[in-house]
Amino acid sequence: MKTVLDPRIVDYFFGQHFPVKVAEAALAGTPESKALATEAAAAAKSREIHTGFQLVCYKDLDSGALVAVAQKGSDLPSMVSLYIRSNHPYFGGQTILCVPFQFLTGNWPVDGEHLVYRHTYKTPLVSPQEYARVMAEGTTEEKINIFRFSRSREGYQTIPGMTYVGLTKRTWSKRYIQHIKSSLRKSSSARFHEAIRDMQGKHAVCVHDVSGYGLTEEAAREMEKDLIRSSSLYPKGLNMRVG
Repeated sequence: MKTVLDPRIVDYFFGQHFPVKVAEAALAGTPESKALATEAAAAAKSREIHTGFQLVCYKDLDSGALVAVAQKGSDLPSMVSLYIRSNHPYFGGQTILCVPFQFLTGNWPVDGEHLVYRHTYKTPLVSPQEYARVMAEGTTEEKINIFRFSRSREGYQTIPGMTYVGLTKRTWSKRYIQHIKSSLRKSSSARFHEAIRDMQGKHAVCVHDVSGYGLTEEAAREMEKDLIRSSSLYPKGLNMRVG
């Protein structure tokens, strides 16, 4: 069976931790899988936003556990997300990466090498106690729903002022690592670097969103400016200037 996700593009966005086979199995298990592939490909080719589908993937780096849940029915933009967690005493934590579904089909028109991203610190809407209760006492449907909700962007609320928008010609992860290294130098007074330092050890998750992909530099800069003006220019967010 032809896969819905393009492995090359999946690797570009998510890297080695994305459970490709598990995700494809989850997609194939949905009754609408063939229609979904056709719809997503058509939306990508016409640069339209596909809506109504969520693929939530989870990887526990300590145990190696892999889970993927595909679900149709939301009016939100279709999204593929990867929730990664570890309890490592020094490098542990959790993070979520979200990429629009149509970017991953291999059909999105690529005009350039730039992408626009957003990093946002968020706190969970589901408490550990509520999650444990549902997993112990809930129905199968309730368990699936709370797992999907608590492992996707929908299950988190933004900490006010904790959003940063940027663009890069590299992968979003390479650019983010550069920000992390810069934040380790306490001489860096950039608000995003200060936020990275301040959030260490806090009960928060950094959600990484890819907003634009395959853009020319000019188009990427325009998108970045629009997003900064609307959501992340200080004091509303962590960007110190527009663009």
